[in-house]
Amino acid sequence: MSQTNAMLDRHIAYELYEHIPTDGLEYTYRGNVNSDVVENILSLAETNFGDMKEKVLVRKRVYFIMVESLQNITRHQEIDADSSFDQYGLFIIRRGKFGYYITSANLVKNENCAKLQERIDIINSKDSEELKMFSREVLTNGKYSTKGGAGLGLIEMARKSGNKLKYSFVPTKYGYTRFYMHIDILFNKKDIDNQDALEEIKQYSLDKIFDFHLGLQKYQIFLHYSGILNQENLINLMNILSRQINVSKALKTRVYCVMIELLQNILLHADRLSDEKQTHCFGMFFIRQDNEHLVLTAANHVLNSKIPNLISIIDSLNAIDRDERIRMAKSPGNNSKGIISMLNKSRHNAEYNFTDIGGNYSLFSISVFLDKDQNVDMKL
Repeated sequence: MSQTNAMLDRHIAYELYEHIPTDGLEYTYRGNVNSDVVENILSLAETNFGDMKEKVLVRKRVYFIMVESLQNITRHQEIDADSSFDQYGLFIIRRGKFGYYITSANLVKNENCAKLQERIDIINSKDSEELKMFSREVLTNGKYSTKGGAGLGLIEMARKSGNKLKYSFVPTKYGYTRFYMHIDILFNKKDIDNQDALEEIKQYSLDKIFDFHLGLQKYQIFLHYSGILNQENLINLMNILSRQINVSKALKTRVYCVMIELLQNILLHADRLSDEKQTHCFGMFFIRQDNEHLVLTAANHVLNSKIPNLISIIDSLNAIDRDERIRMAKSPGNNSKGIISMLNKSRHNAEYNFTDIGGNYSLFSISVFLDKDQNVDMKL
């Protein structure tokens, strides 16, 4: 592992953390989207966001828009033969004080952009009653596109959100454009005139997503999760990962074991901010890759008073060899077995970082490097 990579991973977590609204929850997926992935994303998002107390009607609207957004990616994503070209779909769902915010992105061919934009502009030009009539018209006129509909899903998303469909087209290369769609779903439609709600909408805006997405692309991060972490979420994260890693069985086993240890470490040892419920634990987890490694990173809040002890533990374990760590793990009462297991499966030192976030807390991130199989790349 190069010194450059080690230094890089010490700071990625906080760079991503800065894009996460501190009073909300978030789930991000970047990668190929198929029916299996959609199923696991929905399960994970439901677990993460379904524990909230909003009305059943709001939750139904959110779920419908999630499904349509993901299906739009699967229907319309364009795949090119150049594996170095970033073709991955993007799905983000965030929850704030006043509502949910859903963003999706996928590639479309340049020649299809004008028609798609025209379709959305027509939808956005109509009020609720006009949309209702338009939906019936599209449903009964019998005209469907070759990719699953004549915009009926877009119409219904506009109807159920009660807001305009926000979108952007960003040129890429090889004749493709990346199409972003962003939808605000407010808990109370009257909040559209609330100044605090307007500030939140701005905070969760599509412009902010662009910067966040650039960070994901820059560091080749394909799975990112931040928000409530519990055992059920851990299982769904594992299910998503299992469907997308095409490496040797031995490496996959190591990835699984390290991932479980990282997530369990958050569940057991993360400190909760003063306004967080005791049943909720903030955690961040992401996987990235470079030419030589898969890099698994976890981050959580920690009290500054605990930092010296954590540094001492990690540095001491990094400094000894694998056999010595195994002997330590067998010692009665040893509380470092999880870190020892990760280091022994990694065969590299763990990289970590503490960044002060105020209020006697820091963001603690730890990264574990796994050597990739020779001539085998991640298949997302």
